[in-house]
Amino acid sequence: MSADATSTTTVAEVVEFLKDQHTRIKDLLPTVLQASGPERATAFATVRQTLAIHEAFEQVVIHPHARADAGDGVVKDRVEEEEEAGEAIASLESLDVNDDSFHDAYAAFMLDVVQHAEHEEHKEFDNISHEFSADERDAIDRGFKLARTERDAPAADLTFAEMLTNAKQAIAG
Repeated sequence: MSADATSTTTVAEVVEFLKDQHTRIKDLLPTVLQASGPERATAFATVRQTLAIHEAFEQVVIHPHARADAGDGVVKDRVEEEEEAGEAIASLESLDVNDDSFHDAYAAFMLDVVQHAEHEEHKEFDNISHEFSADERDAIDRGFKLARTERDAPAADLTFAEMLTNAKQAIAG
């Protein structure tokens, strides 16, 4: 699938894009614990940046759109999981990435992220049925473009919260 939104961007294409991002995130998560020293810090920055862009896309476009099809309760539960993940990342950011306490907390975080992705795919994404508005497609286009750039060097000096805010602003336009 092309990562450029057009006037014909379908729900199926957006869901495919999000599921592909979930696969990328699942592949990236273990790289943090497989690395050590400065490489671990870089891997953690990459994971944070990828998650920030992904979550921003969902928060700006998907969650508001999905409420009509998946229901408020489903979306509310996903948002709560994302808030918990944001708190976990903030806690991880306060630790030395090479300490045992980071390793243990990050291992638990990885499991939560994978579980959250599965919840989103089956409870939220699979229930979206109505097409996107022109404004939503514009935001989708900005989100697709931002996701293509996330592979660039991460802004390691930013917190996850700052990365998320920046990504939301870029996607919202």
